[in-house]
Amino acid sequence: MIEEVGTVIDVQSQHGQQIIKIATQVKSTCGSCHAKDNCGTGVIARALANKRDTLWLKCDEAVAIGQEVKLGVPEAMLLNASVLVYILPLFSLIGFAIVSSMLFTSEGWVILFSLLGATFSFLGVKRYIAKHSKGQFEPMLLAVLPSLKTKVDCIDVSMI
Repeated sequence: MIEEVGTVIDVQSQHGQQIIKIATQVKSTCGSCHAKDNCGTGVIARALANKRDTLWLKCDEAVAIGQEVKLGVPEAMLLNASVLVYILPLFSLIGFAIVSSMLFTSEGWVILFSLLGATFSFLGVKRYIAKHSKGQFEPMLLAVLPSLKTKVDCIDVSMI
């Protein structure tokens, strides 16, 4: 399970259920890399350093704005999503390139049909995720972390 801590930024009630809006900070490992100044990825990471992602999740426990929650994504789900989004369109692109190169002698047609195959693959993945896997590719709320704001009672030391 890949875990991330997020902060509750909004709490709403819809149809008798509590819905919370959670913000997570986008993290990059470029800060510890020695080549970050000479790397394009490091430049992009610095440009997106303060980016926050938000999502809405159902929550059965009482939470307050500013409280932290733990989110989780199963590794198998991440692997399945990666195959759908990256590998399937890539294989589609290569497959369409092979088939179209057998049918056409012009390189322009091969490129066009390869790109069309990849585009249709992306659209098919988008449709599949929208219809068949509602909630399957969303993070789960694992725990509501205790608030660090605790009430401290002061002791009058003059009475001791």
